Amino acid sequence: MSFAWRSAILGVFLGVAASAIAVHAHGEPHAGPHAGARPSDLLSAAGRPAELAARSRQLAAHLCEVIEAGDACTLPALAERAAADLQGLAAREAEAQSALHHALLAPSLTESAWNGVEDEQIALLDVAGRRYLRFLADAAATLDAEQKRRFAH
Repeated sequence: MSFAWRSAILGVFLGVAASAIAVHAHGEPHAGPHAGARPSDLLSAAGRPAELAARSRQLAAHLCEVIEAGDACTLPALAERAAADLQGLAAREAEAQSALHHALLAPSLTESAWNGVEDEQIALLDVAGRRYLRFLADAAATLDAEQKRRFAH
């Protein structure tokens, strides 16, 4: 695949990821005492690993409140496991960002060098996004029908 095509694909991918942040997770905000407690991007898998780690904790706390689970809520434990996995990507992210920085500031940038940087950036986004999506699926699997009904309203 040519350098131009790979760059165009990366641009589209990043544009879609950025757009996903602006999409609301639900058509209408929740009503009641927890209204406004949730930013619109809690279900978005777009973001840096540290952002997704924080988002998993925030969503777990929000869900526990909405479904009125109290101390019996198991979602924080799921969120902590996801957050630990996502925070484990910090070193890889730092290396990828450093490589990107150096590539962009290099006196010349070969297609081969750019392809390596690009591949690592996309792979990191993929790993982090997939881990967050797995957290969402695991969290949904713990909810019973009544809890899902509460969350939907």
